[in-house]
Amino acid sequence: MAVEAGLPALALRILREDVRVRSAGHALAALAPAWEEVTAWHALADGNPFNDAAAWHVVTGTRAQSAPPPLPRPRRSPGAGSLAEPPDGVFPDGLDEDGGICAHLRNLASLGPGRMLTRQVTGPDGTTRCLVLLPGPEFVLPRTASPEGLVTAVAALGRGDSPYALAARDALRRTVPEGMPVALVGHGLGGVAALHLAGGPGRTGRAVTHVVTVGSPTGSGRLPAPRARVAGLAEEHDLMPRLEGRSPVPPPRPCPSPDRLELAWTDPSYDLPLCLGAEAYAQSLDKSAPEARDRVDELLAAYRGRPGRTAVHRLPGG
Repeated sequence: MAVEAGLPALALRILREDVRVRSAGHALAALAPAWEEVTAWHALADGNPFNDAAAWHVVTGTRAQSAPPPLPRPRRSPGAGSLAEPPDGVFPDGLDEDGGICAHLRNLASLGPGRMLTRQVTGPDGTTRCLVLLPGPEFVLPRTASPEGLVTAVAALGRGDSPYALAARDALRRTVPEGMPVALVGHGLGGVAALHLAGGPGRTGRAVTHVVTVGSPTGSGRLPAPRARVAGLAEEHDLMPRLEGRSPVPPPRPCPSPDRLELAWTDPSYDLPLCLGAEAYAQSLDKSAPEARDRVDELLAAYRGRPGRTAVHRLPGG
């Protein structure tokens, strides 16, 4: 109401008090349903003509033709902090072996931030493929007072050379044989990294056939390797998919590519910010969006089979 009344100072004081009382993660997540409308309104009303085009993309639900320029970053020596550590001998207890997207989300929750799992799977057709799980940030947890993961995701959106993405690429090259088909499943920041990794054979040297992002921005229209299938899943209250200034709800028009699938839903039982975690996403898909769950399971059917060699890597910047 303060924003609608044109009282930005009051709106800021209300937000600061909410952050103090309930934590930054909770406050930002609570803003998610109105995030793009507020930012678009501000851009159109601030007297600056240079941000009007971006605001109209938000209002009309269309995509900009180019990604935003990368944010400035400190210099570093080539390869510094960009290598994955050797595979971790300690596995999370009780990995879910079901093979569906909800099982992958539960495994992402078990992995936690800063890790990555690669698993070779022999599918129904006898072909061995590699499933890769990329966990998201920790800012959604109630014990986290500052949303560093959110800031990291903003910085990672416009470029694919973050320490997290570079280390994931290094782990793929060391773990997955050349020519083996790869599916990437990422939550939050992990989904951002997955889209960058799938940006063509030169990114990983591996054949990425599928990318599934959960609670992640959809990539500003960037498409991965030719013929790769992309599915984006988002609960409508999740702030992370809105970092590009557009709602995760697909607009009433075809996606820019027949290989891209965008699925969004509202979970009436959400409890911010817990509902934004990978485990909560699994529960939400089962209870509130079984159709979306089944469509993604069908998309990843070739990666559902007998598990083989599995490795867990520690990544910097996750």
